Amino acid sequence: MAPTTTIAPAKTITVTSPETGTKLVRGQKHTVRWQSTGLKGNVYLRVIKIDDNGSYGTANKYTFASTGEYLWTTESNLPPGLYKINVFSPKEENGLGYDISAFSNPFSIIGITISSSLKNIGTITDEQKVANIYAGIVALAEKIKEARSS
Repeated sequence: MAPTTTIAPAKTITVTSPETGTKLVRGQKHTVRWQSTGLKGNVYLRVIKIDDNGSYGTANKYTFASTGEYLWTTESNLPPGLYKINVFSPKEENGLGYDISAFSNPFSIIGITISSSLKNIGTITDEQKVANIYAGIVALAEKIKEARSS
């Protein structure tokens, strides 16, 4: 009888979201998605800032089971700029002698700055307070819409 050879399936990761050109607002949620084959156990996620010269800067790291997605809230202290997500399975956990790693396409994290000033106009009624709050919310929604479209 001839010997048989069993080939183990390849272990891979492909990051599918965020996509190129995505603009995320600090403090909002975004689902990071990836596809993997042959992985067991935990995978790790790093958020890496791409410096002005194109090199990678600091990273925030998260650990979770290899489910294929993670609901990430962008930290409000992340500086605006260009970022990539790195999803990886370290050699200590994947049973291989090397890390399995993939990067997302570059995406942007933007910050929204809102300033308002009210002049001292005397006593403001409750109806005026509600109207001012509503106007502020409408203005904020417009700024977010403009930031995402630019």
